[in-house]
Amino acid sequence: SLDYAFLLTNISSGYSYNATFQIGKQAGAAGNDPATVSDFVRNLGINLAYTYGASYDVNSNPGYIADENYLVPAVDPNNLPLTRSVFDIPHRLVVTASYRLEYLTSDNGSWATTISLFYEGRSGRPFSYVYNGAKNGSDVNGDRMSVYPTDNDLIFVPANRSQVSMSDAGWQAFDAYISKDETLNSNRGKIIERNSAREPWATQVDLQILQDIPTFKGQKLQLSLSVLNLLNFLNGDWGHQQFIQNPGGDFSGQTRYLLVEHNGYEADGRPKLSFTVPQSIFTKDNLLSRWQMQVGVRYTF
Repeated sequence: SLDYAFLLTNISSGYSYNATFQIGKQAGAAGNDPATVSDFVRNLGINLAYTYGASYDVNSNPGYIADENYLVPAVDPNNLPLTRSVFDIPHRLVVTASYRLEYLTSDNGSWATTISLFYEGRSGRPFSYVYNGAKNGSDVNGDRMSVYPTDNDLIFVPANRSQVSMSDAGWQAFDAYISKDETLNSNRGKIIERNSAREPWATQVDLQILQDIPTFKGQKLQLSLSVLNLLNFLNGDWGHQQFIQNPGGDFSGQTRYLLVEHNGYEADGRPKLSFTVPQSIFTKDNLLSRWQMQVGVRYTF
């Protein structure tokens, strides 16, 4: 006999949109009156782009098997509300700047050095606050996935002590933590929505240097040096990318953090909770937080 079975169907809910505003100047452009443009401005290229967007769905559908698509943090997994998607990035700013200097001109061409900087800043990924209760057999949202512990039960954020059962020290710590977290504090007295919290703003700065060396008959040798995550190259404490690490063994892509332990209910229906203040809910991405260097050679003929 089957312990549980899944019936997945398509729905029409969900939408996304993006709007981009961009302005820029190409290196070498001198406008309508080149005689009045300085060499510095002529050799400078710059581009600025800002994207505003939103993405809403009931299930970001990151899994490739049925049960992974059922792990959405939810109040009722069989009646999923429309909320922010895992892929929602409301703000993204991209700035590129380059300067090209030509010199030592000959019949075979000019030597040229191009220095470029790339900056990207974007909103962090959304994530959900859920109970740490699967190991205790808790099944707050009734999805019966305690058989296959998933910790996908969205937390209730208490407005006051009377709504939960906790030790004095546990409540004081939990209440103080909620007060310091804008998302949690604004949801007191409610079950928090899926993906209502966010990871920190993500920043990436890269540097590229190109050196063109003319050879003969218009051909050239180009040497390149790229530094990815320039901030971390300059200072080991800069350029770190932080993210929410999902519960061990979960590969669903449904970003969530196990904030407070759920230990069942009192006779009057209050949830029995245990809370320990986390040092940090975010984990450093060891690859993206390290600087990397690339060296290249290209011959054009």
